[in-house]
Amino acid sequence: MTSVRALGGQAREAGRLVLASFRTWLTDPKAMLIGALPAVVAGAIIAALIAVLLVASPSVEDAILEATGLEGSLGRTVSVLLTVLVVVAGSVAAVLMFTTLALMIGQPFFEHLSRHLDERDGIETVGADEAWTRSVRRGVTEGLVTLATSVGILLLAALLGLIPVAGTVAAFLASAILGGRMLAIELTAYPMACRGVIARRDRIASLRPVRATAYLFGTFVFLIFMIPLGTLLAMPVAVVGANMLTRRAIEPQLEGASS
Repeated sequence: MTSVRALGGQAREAGRLVLASFRTWLTDPKAMLIGALPAVVAGAIIAALIAVLLVASPSVEDAILEATGLEGSLGRTVSVLLTVLVVVAGSVAAVLMFTTLALMIGQPFFEHLSRHLDERDGIETVGADEAWTRSVRRGVTEGLVTLATSVGILLLAALLGLIPVAGTVAAFLASAILGGRMLAIELTAYPMACRGVIARRDRIASLRPVRATAYLFGTFVFLIFMIPLGTLLAMPVAVVGANMLTRRAIEPQLEGASS
């Protein structure tokens, strides 16, 4: 019971973090617009893919009927359920593809927004003490890890989707939770680096004090990505929230180390 209550408290905290991050659109719209640029590019690509999926969904249903050989109400019911699964899986895939694309092309924009937030709030950061060649190698490696993670989530969602009826819901929830974790880890890269935490494994370890809140925050943002145009508004929100999470996770550790 206590763990359920604690999880509820962390969910409320993550929700407040989402709302606080959204308010930055009102207090600092110019910086948020810069942070939204990668979402515009990635969103345009993914929107075209979703449009193709929606247009193709009736033919998907016909193909399912033909492949299964079922007729009448049973065939129609099975085809509708499988079509829903295809559309849901396609939507999840679209969000994961959007997230991966935005993270890969958006690094300089997200770095600018994160640095601006620290400067605006009078927070001094040390900068990433890392040679540019090593930084490039690390960026490519982490991009591949993000891509592999997205593919893994899609495969898991596909396997869960094979479970009748409940599989679609399970696949959706699992994708949102795992996708949210991925968002929390990847979007904290730059604010963590500015505080001397560079390696991905160290970043994950540093998030441990706020892990549940961070992953729930990422999950909420992932779900917002499912809403039309939500991606354009929520991507810079995710960057702002990641900056706040980094401060909560790292600064108490730095103060403890210096005392």
